[in-house]
Amino acid sequence: MRRLLDQNVQQMLLGLLKGAGIDAMHTDALGMARWGDEEIFAWCCAEGRVLVTSDKRLTKYLAVSRATCPSVIVLRDFRTLTSKQVAR
Repeated sequence: MRRLLDQNVQQMLLGLLKGAGIDAMHTDALGMARWGDEEIFAWCCAEGRVLVTSDKRLTKYLAVSRATCPSVIVLRDFRTLTSKQVAR
């Protein structure tokens, strides 16, 4: 599964994914910093990539637009969770 990391995902994750042999790219490296959501979705569909993001709004956008691609993985930021929430 090829991935595109969204602007709001740390570059550190890109290194971890590539180190694990996963085909991943970051929007920064592709000059997509100012692209809109629709443009990024269209690029992901054309390139067969899954979008990795921290922006939960994007899943709502996909649902409302009834888009069939791309798939989206939404990451949670564990730095904002309490220790009790992490333990669950």
